[in-house]
Amino acid sequence: MPDLQIVTNFITALTRSGHMAQALPYLDEVRAVYVALRNTDPGFLHTRQVPLFGVFLDHSAPVVQAVLGAERARAWYGAMLPQLDQRGRDELTAWLEHHAGKHVITETA
Repeated sequence: MPDLQIVTNFITALTRSGHMAQALPYLDEVRAVYVALRNTDPGFLHTRQVPLFGVFLDHSAPVVQAVLGAERARAWYGAMLPQLDQRGRDELTAWLEHHAGKHVITETA
């Protein structure tokens, strides 16, 4: 697994320069880390130098939304649900519900 700090810094650089589509494969890598760990406890993630799960959700949303659109973005996040621990499933479900009426993960007009 590559150092996530390097990967997340690269994602930030890509998104700040407007290369959203190029950032998505790296977000796929980060998403795969959470799926592989199957544990979203903040202490567990911190000791492994993995960003907190909620931070990942909030920071990835603009990219995922811009590249995939609302419906596919929900599916992109939803694909993680079966592999996450209960804490992660609860957090992701609440996050998706909270963002359903906002600019992130919403239906486009």
